Amino acid sequence: LGVAGVSNAGGSRGLATSLGKGATTISATFMNVTGTTTLSVTDATVTQIQVTPFAPTIPVGFEGRLTATALYSDGTNRDITSLATWTSGDAKTASVSDALATKGLVDAAMAGTTTITAQYAGAAGMTDVTVSAAVLKSLAITPAGPTIAVGAIQAFVATGTFDDGSTLDVTPLVTWTSSDLSVGDVSNADGSRGQATAFDVGTTTIQAQRGAVTATTRLTVN
Repeated sequence: LGVAGVSNAGGSRGLATSLGKGATTISATFMNVTGTTTLSVTDATVTQIQVTPFAPTIPVGFEGRLTATALYSDGTNRDITSLATWTSGDAKTASVSDALATKGLVDAAMAGTTTITAQYAGAAGMTDVTVSAAVLKSLAITPAGPTIAVGAIQAFVATGTFDDGSTLDVTPLVTWTSSDLSVGDVSNADGSRGQATAFDVGTTTIQAQRGAVTATTRLTVN
């Protein structure tokens, strides 16, 4: 415990907190089966925090996810998105989540620009987020018309095109459906959204929908 502690609390289970320089063994046990790893804690200090993507543009009504990366004095770096404190300079333009499960998720509310800041270990990084008034005009699903085997998984990507000519990966922001659930279905769960699983031989139509805008493609299972 002098080097690091690890949480067993709901919502933060498995989250380790460094306490002092050194190395310690972290163990996880389930049904009498145990796995271990070694956690090393150094005395390196944070020299910079990067918030990426740099200066993104998000259309009104859509979401964008930001990542915070800490750069350390020993040349290493670490994703600290879930550890940082997130704030928006103008939440009326775009707010950013500081909730544990959705840290760094930006919700674009109205056209304008705001500065999103991530703070961690006494350092801060920021990026300017522009919210555009662009309207979604069409969707496209890729790959088009794939063929997979029974039991296989096919990841689909939905790309939105807006009236200003810009495009955006909207895979996690659309609703996915399958026309024949006996052939295959497509996930709407966080972390697997757009992933279709093949159940039986046949063909089904995969649809992505955002409001009144839709796109379809055929999934063949053989």
